[in-house]
Amino acid sequence: MEISKSPDGDINTVHYKSNKDICVEPWPFKSSSFQVFYEYKILEQLQFNSIEAFNEVCKTAKVEHEVFTLLK
Repeated sequence: MEISKSPDGDINTVHYKSNKDICVEPWPFKSSSFQVFYEYKILEQLQFNSIEAFNEVCKTAKVEHEVFTLLK
């Protein structure tokens, strides 16, 4: 999958080596690999009557965590 175009004009792409390892080509970073950590919430409700209702659901939703590794 294409992810970006570098200042040099190269197209960076990614592909999955395993469930948690992602390879980037060409490799644009100094380090040969690094981990990425992010948090997210899953909201089962799709529509809200107000921003307050949305905020309440967001506030009470469980925070999930994920980590993956970007590799050369």
